[in-house]
This record gives sequence, C-alpha cells and structure tokens, in this order.
Amino acid sequence: MDPGRTPETLTGARIRWRAAEERLYPLALADSDAYMDAVEAVGRVLTELRRSCASNADLMRAETDHALLAVVGSGSRSPTPPEPAIVIAAACALRSAELGGEPT
Repeated sequence: MDPGRTPETLTGARIRWRAAEERLYPLALADSDAYMDAVEAVGRVLTELRRSCASNADLMRAETDHALLAVVGSGSRSPTPPEPAIVIAAACALRSAELGGEPT
C-alpha cells in the first residue's frame, strides 16, 4: 500500500466493484463482442479468485496483483475490449458476494 494512501474499507471496495460490474452491462447492447469478451474474462478471473481468495481481505489485495492482468487475457473479438481493471473489479464483486452471501 502507498504510505500516503488511506486503507480502503470493505464497503468502499464493494461499492467500487459493483460499479465496475455495472459498467459492463451496457456493452450487451452497444457491442456484443466486447460484452462476450468481458463475460469470458470475468469468468477466468473469477476462477482464479476462487482458487486464491478465501476472504474479502484477500480480494482487496488480489485486485492490485498484476498477475491477474494475464488472466484477463487479450483474445478479444472486439476492437474496443473492456479495460482489464474493470474486468478484475467485476470478478471481485462476484467473488465477494460468494464469500459474503450477498446477492449479485
């Protein structure tokens, strides 16, 4: 963590993760290829998060792990694929809901 950065709360992280997830939904109407790319990438990241994150604290650390960028992948069918950070945050939202029993 940056020395000047305030620790993020789980509530703040969940709000940010949910917002990232919601940013992907409009792609279904605007660019179906980009949406399918995003769905597949979120699935790949979620699989990794299920393997490596047993708590929401683990998720908050994992989100900044650059190794997840490789999991997002680059096999895009769309000329404008979603940003990897949004894909990772959306996967964190899903994993957090699994861990906390909250609806997605």
